[in-house]
Amino acid sequence: MNVTILISDLKPGNLYFKEVRWSNATSNYFIVKVKEVQFDTEKKQITISYSSLVDYSLFHEVFEFQKNIILSSMDYKFFKDYIQTKNLFEIYYFYNFDEKWFLKNKEKILSKLPKGFHTETLPTFFKKLK
Repeated sequence: MNVTILISDLKPGNLYFKEVRWSNATSNYFIVKVKEVQFDTEKKQITISYSSLVDYSLFHEVFEFQKNIILSSMDYKFFKDYIQTKNLFEIYYFYNFDEKWFLKNKEKILSKLPKGFHTETLPTFFKKLK
């Protein structure tokens, strides 16, 4: 879970943790579902839907993932293990998501998670949980 997923390894239908890092060295974390991946043309595109860690539950298919985001090479730069906005303000990293582990540890995760923006990377935050 602490290893960054290669962008080319993102698979439609799979869930991942997504970390958004801003240029001011803060981050925010989400759970995302990859809806569509397109790498076979000059135009790269990934469509994802997302949920906050707080809102994610067993019923996520019914209540969550209603908003889609399209990450397109028109607006984003695609690198090996992250996606960056062309204005350089945001970088997106993806990590493995284990639903069973997350739901088992959700209360502990949320109790240790600072409100608002975070100054730690997602892997660093998870290491502190242990």
